[in-house]
Amino acid sequence: MERANGYLETSFLPGRVFASPADFNAQLSTWLTRANQRQHRALGLSAG
Repeated sequence: MERANGYLETSFLPGRVFASPADFNAQLSTWLTRANQRQHRALGLSAG
């Protein structure tokens, strides 16, 4: 959980301004949609 919080603090929060809790949730939802579509590097692990 700490890693996820750190990622939000460094990747989502900087430079953003929120008008309300609803605005925060709307911006976070949009950002998560984009963040979850990103390609992650392969770890090079073999399956069994």
